[in-house]
Amino acid sequence: MSEKIILVDDDSNILASVSVALKAEGWMIETYSDSQQGLFALQKNSPDLAILDIKMPKLDGMELLKELRNTNNVPVIFLTSKDDEIDEAMGLRMGADDYIIKPFSQKLLIERIRAVLRRGSTQATHSSKMIQRNNLTLDPDKHLCTWKGEEVRLTVTEFLILHSLALRPGIVKNRDQLIDTAYGETIYVDDRTIDSHIKRMRRKFRVFDKTFDSIETLYGVGYRYRHIKLKIFKIYLRKFYFPLKLRILFIILLPVLLYPIIIIYFNKYQDILIKSEFAAIERQGITLTKALALAESQYGLIQNNQISSPALQGLIPKVEYGSNIRARVFNVYGNLIADTKASMKYSPFVKVSPLPSMEPNFLFEKHFDSFVSLFTSFISRPLNLPIYNDDRIFSFNNFPEVLIALKGKTNKMLRQDTQGKLFLSVAIPIKNIRMVRGAVLLSVSGEKIEQELIGLEAELFKAFGLILLATISLAFYFGRSITSPIIRLANEADKISEDQKLKTFSLDAFRTRRDEIGDLGRSFFKMTNELQSRIDHIADFAADIAHELKNPITSIRSASETIGKIKNIKDQKKLIKVIQNDVERVDRLINDISAASKLDAELSRIEMKEINIVALLETLIDIRSSTIKCKLQISKGKEKIHIMGDENKIAQVFDNLIQNASSFSNKNGTIKIIIEQKNQNLVILVEDNGSGFHETALDKVFNRFYTERPKNENFGTHSGLGLSISKEIITAHGGDIKAYNRYDKNDKCLGATVEVNFKSI
Repeated sequence: MSEKIILVDDDSNILASVSVALKAEGWMIETYSDSQQGLFALQKNSPDLAILDIKMPKLDGMELLKELRNTNNVPVIFLTSKDDEIDEAMGLRMGADDYIIKPFSQKLLIERIRAVLRRGSTQATHSSKMIQRNNLTLDPDKHLCTWKGEEVRLTVTEFLILHSLALRPGIVKNRDQLIDTAYGETIYVDDRTIDSHIKRMRRKFRVFDKTFDSIETLYGVGYRYRHIKLKIFKIYLRKFYFPLKLRILFIILLPVLLYPIIIIYFNKYQDILIKSEFAAIERQGITLTKALALAESQYGLIQNNQISSPALQGLIPKVEYGSNIRARVFNVYGNLIADTKASMKYSPFVKVSPLPSMEPNFLFEKHFDSFVSLFTSFISRPLNLPIYNDDRIFSFNNFPEVLIALKGKTNKMLRQDTQGKLFLSVAIPIKNIRMVRGAVLLSVSGEKIEQELIGLEAELFKAFGLILLATISLAFYFGRSITSPIIRLANEADKISEDQKLKTFSLDAFRTRRDEIGDLGRSFFKMTNELQSRIDHIADFAADIAHELKNPITSIRSASETIGKIKNIKDQKKLIKVIQNDVERVDRLINDISAASKLDAELSRIEMKEINIVALLETLIDIRSSTIKCKLQISKGKEKIHIMGDENKIAQVFDNLIQNASSFSNKNGTIKIIIEQKNQNLVILVEDNGSGFHETALDKVFNRFYTERPKNENFGTHSGLGLSISKEIITAHGGDIKAYNRYDKNDKCLGATVEVNFKSI
C-alpha cells in the first residue's frame, strides 16, 4: 500500500505542481489551500506525512503544527518562502522533521520525502522491545513515549533520537551519529539541527517534570541519556517548605497543638499518684497484718473473734493517714470481726484530717477555681471505675479483693463513689506460719490525689494561659510587621492598575526595612520603574513608527494625486516608479517593525545555554561568503570560546553587523571579525574598510530608524532597525555594543568598527 501524503499551501499553483510530481512517484496525495481544513484532515485521516507551508492565512504552518501535535505525531516537512541562506541554516531548528526553502527542485523534495518516510518505516528496526528507563517508557511499535505515566508527544525525528540515546544509557553519542539515526546516511543536514531537537524534547518533558535532566549535554562531544537520580535533599526541602500563611497559622494554633501533650502528661501523672498511694496503703497494711498475726499466734484473737474495733483503731499508725484510713479485719471464713469505723465514737485518739480549704475572698478567684475545675474535668481521663458501696452489711460482691486476700494474695482496687470521688482499697492476708488466718481491708479516700491534681491543673492552666497570651501577641506582631505592608503593597498595585500612574508609588516606608518585606517593596518599586520604562519605550516606538510610515504614505498620496493631472508620459512613469518604491518601502518597514515589536517578548523567553561563539561565527561566515561582495576574515585566539545565550539571536546580531559592514565597504574589500579574550570578557570586533560613521552620529547609530546609507545605495532600502535590534539583543544577554571609527597616523579614516562585549565562561 502506497503512503498517504497531505499537502497544505495557500498557493494553488504550488499545490497543483507538487501534487502532480508526488502522484507520479506512486504516493496518495490530498491537497488543501485552507489551513484550517488541512488541520481537520490531518487530525481525522492520520496520513504518513504532512507537507505544510509556513506563511498561510488563518493558521500559519507553526500554529498548525502546534495544534496537530495535540492529537498525533505525523511526520511534517515545512515549506517556506524565505530565501536567505542563514534562514536555511537555522530553519531546520524550527521543530519539524525537515525544512525546504522555496523555490525548490522537485527532485530534492521527493528525496526529502523518501528520507522522512523511511525513518518512520524503519523505526521499529532499531528495537522492537519496549524500553524502560526509570520514569521513561518508549514503545517503538506504538510510537509511544511516556514520562511518569504521562504521554509525551514526540515527532518521528525526536523519537528516533531519544530512542537511540535511551537504548544505551551512559554512552555518549555525537551529533553525526544522531543525524545518521534520525535522517539516514544519505541526507545532509546541519549538525546544529540535533541541538534544536534536543532543546525541544527537553521542553516537552519539562511540561510534566520541571526537574527533567535525563538528556545530558557533554559540550564538544555530544549527548547521552542518564538514569534519573532522585534529588532527595531538594525533595525534603520542598516537603518542609511552608508558605507564610501556614507558618502564621501554625504559631497561632501552637497552644492547641500542645493540648494533647498536656493531656498525656496529666493522665500519666494521675497514674503515678495512684500507684504511690497504693504503695503507701500497702506499707501500713503490712505493718498491721504483722501485728495481728502475732496476736493470733499467741492468743488466737482472730479465730475466737476477740478483736475489738477500738483495739484495731489503736493498732493503726497515727502518721501519714491517721484516723482517715478505715481498717476492717476478716476471719478465715470471711466474717467481719472488727471495723475502725464502728469505733470512731469511742476513739481516745486524736482524729487527723486535713484542714478545709479557705473560701476565696475575691470574685476572680471564684471564677478561676471554677474554670480550673471545668478544665480538669475536660482534660482528665474518664476512669470508668466500679462504685464504692459502703453498706453496713459486708458483701464479697462489693469487695472481691477480700476473697482474693483470704486465698493468700494481696489485692488492690480503685473505686469511686456516686459523686465521682476516688477510693482506694488494699486487701492483705494475715498469715501465721504460712497459714492464712484472716485478712485486713484498708480503705482510704483519694482526696489527697485529687488535691494534687487540682494543684497541677492550676499550674498547667497558668502555663497554657501564658502560651496563649504569647501566641496572641505574636499574631498581632505578624499582623503589624507582615500583613500591613503586604496590604499596602496591594493597595499601591490597585492604584497603579486603576490610575496607571506608575511614578506615584512611594518607597519611603520600606527604605529602612532590612528584611524580606523591605526586599519585596524594593522589588516592587523596581518593577514599576521597569514597567514605566517599557510603557515609555512603547510610546516612543509608536511615535517613531507613525513618523516612518507617514513619510512614504505622504509620498504615495502626493504621487497618486499628481499622476492624474500631468500628461507627460515620462513624468507619469517617474511617479509610478516613486509609488512602487514607496510601496516596497512600506512593506519593508512593516516587516521590520513586526520583527522589532516581537523582540521584547522573544527576549523575555530566551533560554540561555552555552554557545561556542567561534564555531557560530565560522558557520555564519561560511554562509555569508557567497552572498556579499566583500571578503570575510576571522581572527581568533582560541578554537573554543563559550558564552551563555540564545544561539539564534546571537547569530542574528552578527549577521546584521556583517551585512551593515558589507554595505559600507568598498567593492572587493575585506570585513574582519576579530575575537579577543580580555580577562573575563570576550570582545568581538567587526571591522570594515569603508568611509566610517559620521563622528557626530556615533551615539545615534543604534537608535531606532536611524539611517545613514552609502551614496550609491537607493533611498529607502533599509528601515534603520538592524543596529537597534542588535543592541537590544546584546543588552538582553548582559553585554555591551558600541561603534567608532579607525584612523591612521595622518587621521585618515580606515573604516568603521562595531565592538561587542560579552562575559565569557
